[in-house]
Amino acid sequence: MKYPSVQDNYGDAGPWTRHISWTWHRLADPMSPADPIASAFGHNHRQRDLDDRIAHWTPLIHILRFALGWADPGKGLAAWFDAGRPHTGRVLTLIDERYGGARPEDPDSLESFAAWFEHAHSMRSEWRYRLEGFGSVGPLEPLQGNRVLWQLFERFHADPVWCNAWSGASDPLHLNDHSDAPLRDGGSNTLVTISNTRRALLAENYVGWYHNLMTNAGLGELRSNEAVEVYAKPVGWLGTFRRSPVTGLWYRGTHAVHLMGSCSRLFAP
Repeated sequence: MKYPSVQDNYGDAGPWTRHISWTWHRLADPMSPADPIASAFGHNHRQRDLDDRIAHWTPLIHILRFALGWADPGKGLAAWFDAGRPHTGRVLTLIDERYGGARPEDPDSLESFAAWFEHAHSMRSEWRYRLEGFGSVGPLEPLQGNRVLWQLFERFHADPVWCNAWSGASDPLHLNDHSDAPLRDGGSNTLVTISNTRRALLAENYVGWYHNLMTNAGLGELRSNEAVEVYAKPVGWLGTFRRSPVTGLWYRGTHAVHLMGSCSRLFAP
């Protein structure tokens, strides 16, 4: 029997795939083993090589975009910071546990990531363009629209240590190009089960599972706020998802948290 390769399962290879499964497992079971990178290195970015940093940050993009359904993760993180970073649901709890322990001025802090993401205008625009195929999305808010993140970026950008970690290009770790597998068209790779009480989508691999949600692949007519259990074979249970009647995007957790990272002009479902 030929088993699927990492490339087949995740649509990618290398450090970008290293901790994707671990992250979803941790969302499903908070008692699963601790993050191996955090355990080995803590929050000291100087002890991490490039591959470790890539493996550390890539899963964050996945859960911001595909678990929370945030079309604009920078906007969502800023709103969450303003609210005091409450642990509203497993996703935000995990983000704070895994990424929130560093000092704000540290290059591997969550604040650093948010400031970099807010400034990566071309990357954010490209992602909005990808989503346009599923609904109508409005223009990006100007970078200065989030005063806190813009001030953070200006302060960080004057720090050569931070620049060494996050600058050199709009996406120095190539996180955007290697974090789109769930939204790619994975073809007919799903099995849908429907009963009177629940629907479940089982994907043969990680590639395309969110695309199949967005295109309603085999799910039939859904009632308002109807839940769909989503599984991807190489990973396992991804969560209980619902489609927002406001944004048209799928998310797990609460609708209020989902809306924190919505676009300025919202999708039509």
